[in-house]
Amino acid sequence: MTSPKKPKNWPSKKKGKPSGGGRDNNTPKKTVTSKEPKKNSAALTVAIQHASILFVALVLFMFSCTTPMHYAKVIGTVDATGSTIIDAAQLQQQWETWLNSNGVSIKLESITLMKENDDYALVATNTDSSTVVAIELVLDGDQLYESAASGGSITVSCSGCTAGCTPRKEHGLWICKYPCKACTKTETVTDDGKAIFQP
Repeated sequence: MTSPKKPKNWPSKKKGKPSGGGRDNNTPKKTVTSKEPKKNSAALTVAIQHASILFVALVLFMFSCTTPMHYAKVIGTVDATGSTIIDAAQLQQQWETWLNSNGVSIKLESITLMKENDDYALVATNTDSSTVVAIELVLDGDQLYESAASGGSITVSCSGCTAGCTPRKEHGLWICKYPCKACTKTETVTDDGKAIFQP
């Protein structure tokens, strides 16, 4: 017997995806990954601004530390041959007047410039050499000025000895070097913030 022929409209089987929206087991699954959130641009901008402010503050701080603090009057000059006092007689008179009006009774006999290591000072002695006074100077360029680094001018007095007992600055502090038993040190500060030596 021969099998009956299929009608022309008879549906034929096709290979492929099953009907009804099913998934073919051979089709690889897609993995969906979530994207990382972007950085907040506003927060980044604020951080950059803060860093800039800190940098500027650091530069200003470093600049202030390296800028000499002194009064306007030129006390002396420094060159390759040494140092020179400008108008020593006027400096001596102004210094003596200021000391006597601030509790240091003294008659200054001589006035000189002293350099020790990188420190400069104006030094004077009284008539019998029993008192030596010193005032710190600042070298700015090739000129020496009265220091204002402590918020005022400081005069260091070492008295009680006719030899030794001399003001010296060591490790940032003023001392009376080579003292005798009677050597005493006194520091007198301008409380008004003004310079001792006036133009």
